[in-house]
Amino acid sequence: MASEPVAASSSREQALAIALLSGSIALYLSLGEWPAAFYDAARWAVFALSCFVCAWAWSKKRWGWIAFASFGAFFFNPFIPRLGNEGWDVIGLAYMCGYAALGISLVHPRMAGVAGGAFAAYGMALLALTHYVNHYMPHGPMYWTGDYVCLHDGRGPCGPEMLEDMTKLDIPEWAKFLRSKAFLTFLFFGISSSLLLQKFNSNR
Repeated sequence: MASEPVAASSSREQALAIALLSGSIALYLSLGEWPAAFYDAARWAVFALSCFVCAWAWSKKRWGWIAFASFGAFFFNPFIPRLGNEGWDVIGLAYMCGYAALGISLVHPRMAGVAGGAFAAYGMALLALTHYVNHYMPHGPMYWTGDYVCLHDGRGPCGPEMLEDMTKLDIPEWAKFLRSKAFLTFLFFGISSSLLLQKFNSNR
């Protein structure tokens, strides 16, 4: 009988871990430009997730996560929105990484294998779509950002930084999102799936 509360606590923690990993994917998607209804729903989801994290962190006396989740509840508050739909990039990126890291640390090694496979499959599907978008959909004009970039850790060769202007490009918003976030897609899903699968393999 004494083990039941521990099991229940562990079960709740695993549910939170899965919610955190799912929430990090939702935050990744929020870095695009979508209809207002998407951001309204996302605010509710991230606000609820932040409240759950805050309650978990309070029960564990994890003060850093209490502060992080409290700020999350403040920023993503659906009742008095603090972020405009165009202002999610920096905050959304921070909470995407933070909640993914917490989810990876909490998930059980056996579940980490399933989650890692799902992250890897999702990331590869997005990168395959990105390849299609880059090679089979129209491109906008390139413009100079005013900066220069150098290869090999700044040792050269160097050249002007050019970006694609997609403001008037007649392709779907999801295609613009994938094209502009290709490196982030590779980085986020690559690192997340690697860490999850490493955790799974360490328990074998």
